[in-house]
Amino acid sequence: MKQFHVAEIEGEYGPLTVSERLVQKIWARGEFRQTDLLTQEGASLEIVDLGSWNRLAGPDFKNVAIKVNGQLLNGDAELHFFESDWIAHGHEQDPAFANVILHILVFPNKSPKQTSGCLVKHSLLLLELLPQGLESYAEEEALGVLAAGEETALEESFLSLPLSERIPQLVKGAEKRWSAKVAYAAQRIALLGWEEACHQTALEILGYRYNRAAMLFVAGDYSLKSLRSGRFSATDLYEAGKGRWRLSGTRPANLPLHRLSQYQSWVEKNPYWPGELESLAEDLSELGRFSVIETDRKMLKVSALRAQISKSIIGDTVGGTRIENLICDGFLPLMAAHRETSVFAHWYHWFPGDIPSVLKKLIITTCKGANPKQPLCNGSIQGALQRLIEIRASTLRK
Repeated sequence: MKQFHVAEIEGEYGPLTVSERLVQKIWARGEFRQTDLLTQEGASLEIVDLGSWNRLAGPDFKNVAIKVNGQLLNGDAELHFFESDWIAHGHEQDPAFANVILHILVFPNKSPKQTSGCLVKHSLLLLELLPQGLESYAEEEALGVLAAGEETALEESFLSLPLSERIPQLVKGAEKRWSAKVAYAAQRIALLGWEEACHQTALEILGYRYNRAAMLFVAGDYSLKSLRSGRFSATDLYEAGKGRWRLSGTRPANLPLHRLSQYQSWVEKNPYWPGELESLAEDLSELGRFSVIETDRKMLKVSALRAQISKSIIGDTVGGTRIENLICDGFLPLMAAHRETSVFAHWYHWFPGDIPSVLKKLIITTCKGANPKQPLCNGSIQGALQRLIEIRASTLRK
């Protein structure tokens, strides 16, 4: 049985423990930019075949095909967090790794002068090719597969606290995720500008859990300005993501072509919607001075605000719980980052979006008694999710 190593890094939402298995999944699915590649040695690289994921002993990927400076090479590939892991894991003396032609690295060497002793001629840095942060992938995995042991551990972690401390713990966890979401939104705005940051964020969230990365690639190829021109259809965008879409296990409402058609209708109804969002941020600044404890959903007029966003910004094109994710994972952090508007209370008390029913049930059974009048909200979900990720990280480190 192959041993999966872990690394602890500073993620978007604070310290993050990531397993090699998670990053191997990203490679196996091809969820990274595969054009205009350069090896760390400075050669041009074309990936002809990603190979087959080997979860037994030996190299991580078998039967890989690449072109280096136009020359076709066939062999295996091995993935590590750092180049030095090649020696640390004993591969240099292992004949099973003699046919490795590509060393896939998650992180660069800490020092440009650092050498590892690895004799694989070609290496590729994967981190800079990802359309989203590693923490986003870790969150997707945590939500996608909530293991029975983790469910029990999460429940017991709350039940071990006095009733009066459970809600404050949820708020504390939610604050961590909010601060990091705003910081990540600020980075995206700084890199892309306000309009494109809004555009890419919207498409990413419409991609749901399974197609977020593919949607980001499409958003990078088709700007909001290009969609406003009316020259491209949802089918054109769908074809641009061909080979990246994950359709198995995706509900009909979340199929990428359906979501792309929704976004096309959205842009047709409100082609300059990021400007509307920018104006809304100014209107919310007055209530930003109140804390979560001082406010509730009624005081913040969340229902009226949701209706306003749905009509004036989205054009009533997206409904259900997906609109809650658009607002909580996208709009509110973007507004807070762009206008320095404190809308944490709105974000916390907002309606919950798409979440596993088991997580919702767990919060209700363990924390409802602490504040019977407080309905289930986005903030409590985020606080529990933060605790779940910390539990998973603790398990990985053992």
